[in-house]
Amino acid sequence: MLYFKIDPANNAILGAIDGDFSGYNTKSDSAVNGKPYLAPVAVTNPGYDPATQVKEGPVDAYDGTNATRVYTVRDKTAGERTAETIWSTLEFMQRFTKQERGAIRAAARQSDDVEDWLDLLRAAQDVRPADPRTIDGMAALVAAGLLTAQRRDEILAP
Repeated sequence: MLYFKIDPANNAILGAIDGDFSGYNTKSDSAVNGKPYLAPVAVTNPGYDPATQVKEGPVDAYDGTNATRVYTVRDKTAGERTAETIWSTLEFMQRFTKQERGAIRAAARQSDDVEDWLDLLRAAQDVRPADPRTIDGMAALVAAGLLTAQRRDEILAP
C-alpha cells in the first residue's frame, strides 16, 4: 500500500513510501507526540494508449483527511506526434508526387542547395519531420518554388 508521510504541523507531504506500515504513527498519535504520520493514498492511474496519448503526473495532494495521487491522460499534440515520427528514406520520398520528385531532381542539377539536400536525403537511413535538416531542406524546396508551403506541411504531417 502507498502512504504519504505527513508533517502534522502543516499537513505537508514529506514523501511517499510503499509497503505495510500499519504500525506506524497514526494521525491521533501524531497529535500527541508531534511526529510525522502516514496517510494511506488513493491512487488514480488510468490506462492509456502510448501511441496516441500521454500520461501525466502524478499530482500528489493531502487535504488534512484524504491523500491522493492522480495521473491524467491526454491526447498527444501534433508537435508530439511529429517529434516521434520516423520514415525510411523511401517512405519519405513516396510522400511526394512523381511530378514533385522529377522537379526536385531537375532543380538539383541547377541548384547546389537542392542538390546538397537531395544527396543528404539519399544517404539518410531515416527521415524525421522535426529534424532541423528536414525542416531546412523542405524550406529550400519552398524557396526554390518546387513546393508550396501548404504542400510542404502536407508532406511533413505525421
